[in-house]
Amino acid sequence: MAINIRGNDRTREVRVNERIRAREVRLIDEKWRDDGSDAPYAGIRNARDRNLDLVEVSPNAIPPVCKADGLWALQYEQAKKENEARKEPENHHA
Repeated sequence: MAINIRGNDRTREVRVNERIRAREVRLIDEKWRDDGSDAPYAGIRNARDRNLDLVEVSPNAIPPVCKADGLWALQYEQAKKENEARKEPENHHA
């Protein structure tokens, strides 16, 4: 499953579970604690053991950072950020 999020006025796909393409990833647990580096399948297995998904949160890092998290939590946080951004008045220069 993948969701699209907006950032810097572009849409990008958030890779989740088997869609993570890197050979090695830095694993972060649901409380943002570093669990070290490993193959994505190990992170997916550990996340699923806790009824969570492995979500790529920093794809440009070396190695990419993936977090064990409920996908619903990621969607909620992103929707919250988008709503806050819509509430801010735009700066218009005359």
